Amino acid sequence: MTSFGQHYVVPAVGRYQERYPDVHIELTPARSARRGFRRVAHVRDLAVGSGLVSQRLSSACASLRYLERRGVLKTPADLANHSCLQMVTPVFPPDRWMFDGPNGEETVVLGAATFQVNVAEAMAVGVSSGMGIGLIPIYSAISRLRSGELVWLLPEYTF
Repeated sequence: MTSFGQHYVVPAVGRYQERYPDVHIELTPARSARRGFRRVAHVRDLAVGSGLVSQRLSSACASLRYLERRGVLKTPADLANHSCLQMVTPVFPPDRWMFDGPNGEETVVLGAATFQVNVAEAMAVGVSSGMGIGLIPIYSAISRLRSGELVWLLPEYTF
């Protein structure tokens, strides 16, 4: 996702250019047809792409206000009784969430979404405002998790 580039690659590029001021970097958050993945940054012969990341870097989150109204979930199956906000991107399938946890892999098929968005920061705002539970890339959720605005759900599961 291009947000990853904005949150992590751009600051890293800045630090790199402080050390190597003669290096020119082109940041291109667009799909590369030739390589078949979303290119986040290109430095001469080096490309950093989100399609190369093999581990999901997301967290299931909710606001305290939402959890007080609807209750806390303990397993992925409990999501059937909650409003699940859906991020629609190539990384997040629109109709299911896949978990890996203590019982192995589990897939939860989601019902009709009350809210869909394709931008991680918009998802973080929706979840923070109490609209429901959402899978949010950690780079978009971290400041809200640290401040207590969001609660990390199902920490024993990876997504």
